[in-house]
Amino acid sequence: SWYFVQPAVNITSGALTQDISAICYGDVNASYSPLARGNAGIVVIADPATAHHGALPLALDRNLALGSLSLELNIPEGVRVTGVRSMVGGELSWNEADGKVRLGWFSAEEVLVPAGQVAFVLETEITRNYDVANHEWTLGSVAEATDAWAVNYSQVGLRIPSLAAPKVAAYIAPQPVNQGDNIRLVLNLDRATTLELEVRDMLGRTVSPLRQVSAVAGAGELNLEGLSSGRYSILVKWTDGSGQRLNLPLLVR
Repeated sequence: SWYFVQPAVNITSGALTQDISAICYGDVNASYSPLARGNAGIVVIADPATAHHGALPLALDRNLALGSLSLELNIPEGVRVTGVRSMVGGELSWNEADGKVRLGWFSAEEVLVPAGQVAFVLETEITRNYDVANHEWTLGSVAEATDAWAVNYSQVGLRIPSLAAPKVAAYIAPQPVNQGDNIRLVLNLDRATTLELEVRDMLGRTVSPLRQVSAVAGAGELNLEGLSSGRYSILVKWTDGSGQRLNLPLLVR
């Protein structure tokens, strides 16, 4: 974005030249200033020791006086980003589109971020039954960290936990289901657990009361109440604090 001064100009006759000053702001990767840009300075370091999903902490591998960060990550298949939080203050914006999450952060004053401290948190969920354990986060076309003067840091490691999907097979039968019939949610769990079930319409509105059930390890099924015709999604959430969830499509005719 550009901010322009607005001088008062009086035109009488003849040619008139007027200089108008402007400043570019909000461009956290310094693309407006080629001299300030360096080589892309961020590399992703997957940390298999903290493999999980739900809230994923992002940390830098060295001490930085951070002024801005631009980051584009390719989202592993079967995963959706539902939120991004800054743990170091500053101004943050983010967006998810076309299988990528884009993050822009800046602070007018440099923020000292120690190595290993959680700087940002990605909120994620599993969108379907898919083993994401071997599918890591990768960088998109933008990956830069700068100081408060937009000078690019080089070779900064960004630590992101590896992903591990819940060890569960789940499907809805029959599919589609006839209006008025019970809906069978078939689960194959690797451990006994407590689940929360929520049925939502295509606008994301809850259409049935939140239901909490205890499920045993192994194969089993749950019956849900009949629904009117339409398209829905059934959200299955684990209540053990792991952040594990599944989002299963449902068609009622």
